[in-house]
Amino acid sequence: MEKVKAAAIRKNRLHSEWNNIRIDDVDVLVHNGKTAVSLNGNASHLEVGCELQITANVSLGKLSPEDVNVQVYHGPVDAWGSINRGAVKQMSYTASVPEKSDCYTFTGTIKCNTSGKCGFAVRVLPEHKELADLYEPGMIVWESGNGEGKK
Repeated sequence: MEKVKAAAIRKNRLHSEWNNIRIDDVDVLVHNGKTAVSLNGNASHLEVGCELQITANVSLGKLSPEDVNVQVYHGPVDAWGSINRGAVKQMSYTASVPEKSDCYTFTGTIKCNTSGKCGFAVRVLPEHKELADLYEPGMIVWESGNGEGKK
């Protein structure tokens, strides 16, 4: 019974703090095997086989990195810019941002395995191993592309 009670308390805390989460910025470094180049949201082309090292600074309010699951959602992009048949890559907590007490850095790497238009977006979900379902209604924050996460 104690585990159920603790899970309910944790879930309530996540719900009460969730609106304070923001994806502040996302940086991308392209590795092609020889060099690494910064990618500022736009590239004329990327070679098949290159890797994208993605770094995101995420403000969590009163939550900690252990409370969230930061991911890169990536895959082929259709004519409207939507990712279809996307895959998920977990990002790892790597550091606290010194200038902001509630901001943390997460990193992850994805590989460009196919040709054609591909895209990615960083997202934040709650981390709660006690629950069977990873997705909680209303509890996902997406990178918006303008420096602010959208819910």
